[in-house]
Amino acid sequence: MAKNIRRLIAVAAAVSLAATAHLTVAAAPSAMTLDEVVSALHQSDVQYNTLESMTSSKDYYIQKEKNAPDRNHAMQGSEALPSKLDLRDVGGKCYVSPVKKQSPWPTCWSFSSVAAAETSIAYALGHDYNDKDAPDADKFDLSERHLAWFMYNALPEGNRFFPSQAGEGNYPVQDTEALDNQQKSAVIFGVGGFMSQATTLLSAGIGPVLEKDVPYEGKDAELYDKYYSSYSIRIDSSGFVDYSSMTPLLTEVSMSEEQFGQFVAQYEENGYIYLPMETVQGMLAKENPEYADKTVFFSMVHSGNGDWTVDEKYRFHSEYEMLEANILANPAQADENGAYVYDANATEMIKNELVHGRAVCFTYKADQSLPGQTLSDGSYFQFIDKNGQPASDKEHAAIWAQYSFDRSYDPSESGSVNRKVFDVNHGACIVGYDDSFPKEYFNDPKGTLQGDGAWLVKNSWGCVDAENPAHREYWGNGGDGYFWLSYYDQGITNPQSFRFGSSRETSKVMQNIDMYDFMPEVSRDRVSFDGDVYMSNVFTAKNNCTVRFIGIETVDADTTVEYSVYFLNDGAESPTDGACVVTAQETYPYAGYHKIDLGRAMPMTKGSRYSIVAKAAAKGANTVYFNHAEMRASLNGKIKIE
Repeated sequence: MAKNIRRLIAVAAAVSLAATAHLTVAAAPSAMTLDEVVSALHQSDVQYNTLESMTSSKDYYIQKEKNAPDRNHAMQGSEALPSKLDLRDVGGKCYVSPVKKQSPWPTCWSFSSVAAAETSIAYALGHDYNDKDAPDADKFDLSERHLAWFMYNALPEGNRFFPSQAGEGNYPVQDTEALDNQQKSAVIFGVGGFMSQATTLLSAGIGPVLEKDVPYEGKDAELYDKYYSSYSIRIDSSGFVDYSSMTPLLTEVSMSEEQFGQFVAQYEENGYIYLPMETVQGMLAKENPEYADKTVFFSMVHSGNGDWTVDEKYRFHSEYEMLEANILANPAQADENGAYVYDANATEMIKNELVHGRAVCFTYKADQSLPGQTLSDGSYFQFIDKNGQPASDKEHAAIWAQYSFDRSYDPSESGSVNRKVFDVNHGACIVGYDDSFPKEYFNDPKGTLQGDGAWLVKNSWGCVDAENPAHREYWGNGGDGYFWLSYYDQGITNPQSFRFGSSRETSKVMQNIDMYDFMPEVSRDRVSFDGDVYMSNVFTAKNNCTVRFIGIETVDADTTVEYSVYFLNDGAESPTDGACVVTAQETYPYAGYHKIDLGRAMPMTKGSRYSIVAKAAAKGANTVYFNHAEMRASLNGKIKIE
């Protein structure tokens, strides 16, 4: 991943005319000067670049953990939560969509985000997935392909909604236009991602759309050749992967298997070591002494999956309106040395979302990151039969129970540290829990499990009885596509839930969005100040409309936002030079995206200018939100492994 050229993108609020907008920074009278704010943001960017340039993945993740925003909300009334819950059976209704299969792409982030969205929408609208003959059943099957495509497909030239922002977005390679449709599909769907990126798209009115409109399938596979991409990467003297050394050797080159074999042999003669891609994935964020001071290389083969491109007309289509995306605390946390710390409060946060009908997507360390893969260092699963005893094999197991832990930890050695598992490689969706799930069901060879309890997790690797033949695969509890994950799994990170409107009719009117910066992000950052500091955006109405909604994105839990809407004077040079028509205050228990209803629709004529001004405070400090984004020219064809 290129790190050499970055720019700050000030972020925070958005207006719905519905409209949406990320805010730039403005200093208030008698508050901090703009120069002071810019200087602080610049210093944060310097620290970020220093962190990104670290060669030890272990130290990198420890530092990221130490610098992470505060996601912990002060939970109240958690004693009222039930001891178990399964959103597949709530009063006889199933609010969980059928298990799907993500093959052939590493699009787990999209599948887990869509799974959480589907459950939230079904619960809000009372849809029962058991009712296969419901007249509107297809309205509750959303498209994963739509999110995955537009995540890495930047705004094109000539786009009529945001012409001044053409070219903004993610670029998995520098020049996708030079690729044919199969190459382009392989690059875009092969990158991987995180659930927070889905939030960025949904808050901008990009999805969700229905599966029937953008189905998860390609076309014309037989018309394309196989393409190979190969990358070399250096292992440092400590045995850790040096991310900064990753270099492309081949980029989407069409060749026969014999030609590829000759290519591999040539590099092996020059001292390189060829390893399967899944082996390299398993080496991330841990010591690999057998490869210390060596250069390895791996390849990706895009073998005839065909054309998965999505028509641009679907970019700004939304079947439902996202009202909130809650970023929750990680149950698996780490201290200053990287040692694993369990956060019981974070577990209660996830349970609370589930009780309110919101499934939770998240990332964790899996044995494999794609269906059919097997990592070389063993399994985190233990398989249990219907009698609660170890099963002879996974095909005869009623329960698949996973617990990921630090394999290098040795409790018999006084200096050994039980580290949090940092190298997560998969995303899935929590749809239930059971406080009494026995800890003895988990593979815990080092005796580190702290107690009973597990999450019921929906995966995206198929199930044995899927209605769609393409989704059939024997995987999970009795082949049903689900598994149990310990509360104390040391890799659970990035939990997030969604809340959608309870009326599809309401969502139809919230179509016109004003916003800046189409830069889908993995995570927001923030700089805190003791003095007052404000964020703002200024917009010009594209047509006659009414301003009714504001979208706010917060970084820390328990953040209070003061916001104002101004109708600006002619020639105004300040976001507060005009009539203040609304001022209010909201406190948000969770970090994430929040849509505010102003309570009344304010008429706006075409060409009029208006502004949104916001001040955010959490834990006694005022905060400015921003995102570190890469310039297109800095990418130079590099990718990151996920």
